[in-house]
Amino acid sequence: DGVISAPAVGPGTGGVKARALSSQGRIWVGRNGVISELEEGRWKALDFDGYAVENYVQAVCPSRAGGLWVVRNGLIRRWNEGRWVEDWGTAPWGEGGGINGLVETKPGVLAAGTAYSGLYLIFGQGRSEHYARTNGLASDWVENTCVDQEGNLWVGTSGGGLNRLDR
Repeated sequence: DGVISAPAVGPGTGGVKARALSSQGRIWVGRNGVISELEEGRWKALDFDGYAVENYVQAVCPSRAGGLWVVRNGLIRRWNEGRWVEDWGTAPWGEGGGINGLVETKPGVLAAGTAYSGLYLIFGQGRSEHYARTNGLASDWVENTCVDQEGNLWVGTSGGGLNRLDR
C-alpha cells in the first residue's frame, strides 16, 4: 500500500524482467538472469544451483505454500528455504516466450500471461490449458494477471481489455 524505496539491483536500475511481492511482504526481482530478494534494505541474490550465469528468468511469483515460483530456462519450479522443492517441468509456451504476468490461484494453479500467445493455466504434472483469441480471450497479448479476494482470475490484455476467467 505504500511506496517501497530500495537500492537498485546490481549496477544500473533498468532491465528488471520479473518481480514479485508476497502477502508476507517479501520482495523479489529478476534482472539479467539473477533473482534477488530484498532483506533489511539490501538486495541478496538467490543462489540457484550454485550459479547465476546462463539463466534466463522469465517470471517469478510468490507461492501459496511458501517460497517463490520461478520460470527459468523454460522450466517451472518452486524455490523455498534455499532449495528447489517442486518441479513442474517444461513451460508449455516454450523457453523463449515473454511472460508479462504470473500468479498462483487459490486452488494452486499457476496462470501465466504471455506477450504473444495468450494465457496458460498450469496444473502441474505436465497438465496445462491454453486460452487465446481463438477460444475466448480478448487478445493474445496479456499485459498482467491477478487474483482478487474472492479467487477470481483477472487477465488484462492489450487492445482487448480486462477478462475474468470463470471455471
